[in-house]
Amino acid sequence: MVEYFVLLDPAGTPLKLFRSMLECLTWKTTQRFYEDPIIHRVHQKPDGSLAVQIIRVGKENFG
Repeated sequence: MVEYFVLLDPAGTPLKLFRSMLECLTWKTTQRFYEDPIIHRVHQKPDGSLAVQIIRVGKENFG
């Protein structure tokens, strides 16, 4: 299954592409964000098409 995580700034600009959520969150903790980042999970559905899931991550979830 194809799965990527794209970290976006609050304006919706893609910042970086990751292969795992852990890698994404680890990178995020090394950066300074003044607003909550938005993560898009892009994954392959069983029929082969791609789906996008929007994950909003609050500061309370990780420093």
